[in-house]
Amino acid sequence: FMAGLSTLCKYFGLALVPLLAVYALAEKRRMGAWMLPLAVPIVFFALEQTSNYALYGRSIFANAIDIAGMKQTTTAFRIASGLSFAGGCMIALVAFAYHMRPRRRGIAIALALSAPVICALVVVLRSMPGAEELPVSSVAQLVVTVLGGVILFALTIDELRSKCSPASIVLACWVAGTFIFASLMNWSVTARTMLPLAPPTAILIVRRLERVANSSQGASNRAIWLPVAACAIVSFAVGIADYTWAGSIRDAARSYLRQAKAHTGDVYFQGHWGWQYYLEEGGLQALDTNNFRFKTGDFVISPQNNVNVEQIPGRYAYGVETTEFPTTHWLAVMSRRDGAGFYTDVFGPLPYVFGHVPPDPYHV
Repeated sequence: FMAGLSTLCKYFGLALVPLLAVYALAEKRRMGAWMLPLAVPIVFFALEQTSNYALYGRSIFANAIDIAGMKQTTTAFRIASGLSFAGGCMIALVAFAYHMRPRRRGIAIALALSAPVICALVVVLRSMPGAEELPVSSVAQLVVTVLGGVILFALTIDELRSKCSPASIVLACWVAGTFIFASLMNWSVTARTMLPLAPPTAILIVRRLERVANSSQGASNRAIWLPVAACAIVSFAVGIADYTWAGSIRDAARSYLRQAKAHTGDVYFQGHWGWQYYLEEGGLQALDTNNFRFKTGDFVISPQNNVNVEQIPGRYAYGVETTEFPTTHWLAVMSRRDGAGFYTDVFGPLPYVFGHVPPDPYHV
């Protein structure tokens, strides 16, 4: 029943059905009447989609699939971007890498196998338009995040090789299923679609640490707190940067709303997300790029660090001014220049980037 309710909040909740089925089959080794309750979430989902069709004439889930099918990127790029986001969002994979290390001979083998894979993935990511001009610092961080994604699947394989218990099988399906959905089935790779990877990643890390400790290779309890502290610092830093960026957008919206009240002509805007929410709440209209109907004296506000922003042909309008609003100066969560795309990898193959971050420009 709870699994059924979860599908009404996020469609990803439907993934509980195959995960529960896999665990039960691995445990019981046969099918039976116990499978019938698994139909409850499916019934909830079907009823919700039926109500969507009755209200809007279309299934929202089907619409999401259609949008995902419009992606302009290659499958190789989606997989590489997914690995980068998985490693960046689950930074503990990199932080605990030393403590999860295999024996000395295994380290050499792991490096020999993973190095060319990581290099190939980074090359794929940099081959996309705009990514070839990433700063050196962003490329260096890209290597680290892709490494984290590779470690995640190495841990999954190690878990199956070591135990292959029903719980291990579920963990492997959890990781693989989430990664496939977030990287290949969603309209873009985002940090939030990687969030369901957090529980299995934590479990895999702890299990690997236990195996290493049992083989007398483990680090001291004091040393184990170093990666914990590193993860906490990165997590709080990303949270602060995201909060500051959202506040910068709100400040920009309020500033332009005040200017719009003193303006006699119509004021339109481009862009999406919170920016759109604040401006529509303040009474401004979104620009219809398919049907320009400008009068002399009308203004259009175009945020440059946003989505759904198009260049307006010169025969319709001309630039008046550019205003910049500061964000966090040392970490970017959304920046095409640095390749940071926390909310969509359309901006770049990294969920966040440490380094100097310039203010967000707004064109009028």
